[in-house]
Order: sequence, then C-alpha cells, then structure tokens
Amino acid sequence: MEQEAIAACEIEGVEAWLLADFFNTQVSQTTLDDFYGRPMLVFRSTPEESWQGKLRAGLEAFLEALDREPDVGRALIVEVHAAGPEPLERRAETMKRVADFIDSARDVPGNGESPPPIAPEGIVAGIHAIVHARLATGANEGFRELLPEFMYFAVLPYFGSEVAEAEMQSARI
Repeated sequence: MEQEAIAACEIEGVEAWLLADFFNTQVSQTTLDDFYGRPMLVFRSTPEESWQGKLRAGLEAFLEALDREPDVGRALIVEVHAAGPEPLERRAETMKRVADFIDSARDVPGNGESPPPIAPEGIVAGIHAIVHARLATGANEGFRELLPEFMYFAVLPYFGSEVAEAEMQSARI
C-alpha cells in the first residue's frame, strides 16, 4: 500500500513522508541516506568513531547488504551499464565520495604515511572490481567475509602494515 502511494507521489511530483514507527529506538539519532538511489534509514547511538571505525562500519553494511540482497547488488553494480548514463553518473559520484572519504585518512592524527594521490581511487576501484567479479559470476553470499582483506588494503597506504594488520584481525570478529 505504502509503495503504491509513494509511486503516485513520485509521478505527481508531490513530497511524500513515511512514518517508520516499526523501529523501537530509545537513544539513536535517525538520519536518511542514499544507497545507490534507494533510501536508507541510518540509526546512530554511538559517539563519533575513528576513521577506521567509520570505514569498517560502511564496508560491513555494504557487504552485508550484498549478502542479503545479491540480486539488488547485481543490478546496481553489474547491470548498471545497461541502465544508461544517469545511473552510471550516480555510481561514479558515489565512488568519488567513497574515495574522498578514504583519502580523508591523510588528515587523521597519527597517520604516518602519505600515499600517492591516486591511492583512494585505486582502493575504491579494487573493492568495486572484486565485488563486481563475484556478482557477475553468480555469487550470492560470502561478501561479508571480504571485510578483513578490504580493511587491510584500504588502511595500509595511510597507516602502514602494523595498523592494517590490526584492522584486518579486528574485522574478522
């Protein structure tokens, strides 16, 4: 029912509000974000996290979403080329935002490394390529298991091998 009402509002160009009272939150702050053009509610009840914590949380949410909905991931990551230029542009913008976040590690106190400017783009492209290849060959699970290695190679250029190894071990839990 709600889906039809939202679709009608989109067609008519009318703003639609949806009450999400099916979540029992007490202290979390709720925000709305966008995940490849799909609205996503975000609940935060923890203080500001470290750069590595934010990266881990984002990658984990992404990979767990792929485990839950591999067909959606396949449509957004593999089949996006058939959807035309607008979805490709949105994907490029999203990948740029992720690369910008990754490169914000340069500003983290204690960061002893200074990778070349292309490093964040390479990290994002590498993660994308691995996920794309798995989805394109029909994988329907096992994406969350990639988190430790993704953490390692995203952290390594900015914080060195010791910190990257610790992040990889932490992500295995």
